[in-house]
Amino acid sequence: MALFTQDVIGIDMGSAATAVYVDGMGVCLREPTMMLVSREDMRQVAALGEDANRLADRAPEDLVGMPPVRVGAVTDIDLAALMLLAMAEKAAGRKKPMEKGRLLVSASTGLTHVEHAALLSAARLTGAKRVTAVNSSVAAAIGAGMDVSGPSAQLICDIGGGTAEIAVLCLGGVAASRTVRSAGMGFDEDIIRYLRAKRGVSVGDRTAEDVKRTVGSAVLPPEGSPGDTTVVRGRDLKTGRPTEISVTAREIAEALGYSVDCLVSAVQDVLLHLPAEFAGDIQKTGIRLTGGGSLLSGLKDAIAERTGLEVKLTQAPQDDVASGLGVIGCDESLLRECVAAGCAVE
Repeated sequence: MALFTQDVIGIDMGSAATAVYVDGMGVCLREPTMMLVSREDMRQVAALGEDANRLADRAPEDLVGMPPVRVGAVTDIDLAALMLLAMAEKAAGRKKPMEKGRLLVSASTGLTHVEHAALLSAARLTGAKRVTAVNSSVAAAIGAGMDVSGPSAQLICDIGGGTAEIAVLCLGGVAASRTVRSAGMGFDEDIIRYLRAKRGVSVGDRTAEDVKRTVGSAVLPPEGSPGDTTVVRGRDLKTGRPTEISVTAREIAEALGYSVDCLVSAVQDVLLHLPAEFAGDIQKTGIRLTGGGSLLSGLKDAIAERTGLEVKLTQAPQDDVASGLGVIGCDESLLRECVAAGCAVE
């Protein structure tokens, strides 16, 4: 195995969270992809990451929360570059960590040519000596320990914050793929809409995410059983006053039902249109779930029940893409294979 002697940093800058891999340290940082900037001059950054996420709902009027990535695509090249550099410096614990090194960033399968170019432009503005964009499904598979170089087809479902990517990998590349918007942040939006419509309570993104983590489920509890409950604090839409309600797991499962169904249907659709040879391979290997959104309770079981295939959840799904970027960046021969297969661009 030929290794690069330069520093390697891999950054998975997703719609919801950014994970950073530093050579010799592994994935050592994971924070929200959020920046708090001035309304008058968006290049003036007041906070980013966890600090920006915590302050976004309480910031003064002259500041606004601005995610540099939406639905997997860079929305502002300069802000994205600032985010990448700041996260790399925080993870590495030093200034300009990429000045003499290699930066690898994840690129969603569904990006257009223009969106892909914007991602590379943002990465190059960090000052990195060498920049590579790697297909996120391939990076996730490698980070999860899958062997993607062989002739046997494998199916991976990477559920991030803004999108879910279903990809069939074979011979080191992507043989088929589909991108859907039923993902982690979409689940949060489902909960917000449900609580407004059914319970008359307005809640924010952070509260919805907490509810999802506490009682969220992709499957309904048994009939007659409400499942676990949690207390939700928000604003009563009729009176405008702060209020507190109790929400059940069954209610949240109902709220998430449509998005979960869309996600599982997308997996079924990919399977339906596979060549017979690929279908036979995946019948043996099953489906690998990765990405932070895959941690939704019951999602693995819901996909397994509808597809009839074994579904495996990786040990650290939220870190798989960043880990894979690090593995690729530290292995010259593997990087060349990824470039040759068309799943990495320098």
